[in-house]
Parts: sequence; C-alpha cells; structure tokens
Amino acid sequence: MKKRILRIGIVLLVLLIGAGALPFVRDAVGNSWRCRQFEHGVVGLDHAPGTRAVDVRSRVGLLYGNGNHCDYFAGQLRTYDGDFAKVEAHYAGLTFYNPVRESRDNVSVERVGPGELPYGDIVSWRVPEGLKEPMYLVYVFRNYDANADPRCN
Repeated sequence: MKKRILRIGIVLLVLLIGAGALPFVRDAVGNSWRCRQFEHGVVGLDHAPGTRAVDVRSRVGLLYGNGNHCDYFAGQLRTYDGDFAKVEAHYAGLTFYNPVRESRDNVSVERVGPGELPYGDIVSWRVPEGLKEPMYLVYVFRNYDANADPRCN
C-alpha cells in the first residue's frame, strides 16, 4: 500500500512539474516555429536577378537590448554582380508573410563591405574562402512579446 501511495505521489509530482513547464515549452516551440517562418520568408523571396545565395541564418531570443521582448532575426547573404542600386530597388516593394502579425511585411537590404559580416554578433555566417564577389544581406529583424520563452527574458 505504501509503494502504491508513493507511486501515485511521484506521478502527481511529475504531472505538476510538467504542467508548470508547459507554458515555457509551448512559447519556446512557438517562437522557434515563427523564427523558422521568417527564415523561409526571406529564402522564398523573388530575389534580384544576377544574385546567388551564400548562406542563410536565423535566430530567436533576447538578441539586443534588455527587457521583456523576443527578437527574431532571419537573413540571407547573397552575391551580386552589377549595380547595388538595382539590387536595392528590386527589394523595395517585396514583402514576405509575417507569422507574428499574420500579414505581409517588408524586408531590409544592406550592402556588405569586404571582410564585413553584419549581425555577426548574433549569428555565425559561413562564407566560402576566397569569395571575391560583392555581397549584400537581405533580412528581417523584428521584436515582439516574449510570453514565457526563457530565451527572451
């Protein structure tokens, strides 16, 4: 009888701990899914002609600043040939599906200088050695409520 009560107690304790952790797990999984959707949105864009993908990265968490928010970063490094102004103009009207706002949203584009890797403090880019072509970054950087995601508080 004592073993049965002990087993029931252990099961109840495990259920109680699991129920307490559920919001943290749910929000962490949800935020990871949303970040992955940002990445898919950036990769799936109609990219500028004459450009080529080099690397793609995404990350979710408290990436900059402090406070109760969650940052989402998704970006793709790309090479281009020709005039960067044409590349920039190409992306000016492009949008992607923002899974947090559940609407269309704009992307940002910036030229990458030689030896420069933007947002290198939050993601580790993989760039082939000896790459000589000029690069640019097309990306999304947004922040929203953290909810109970421990990476964002």
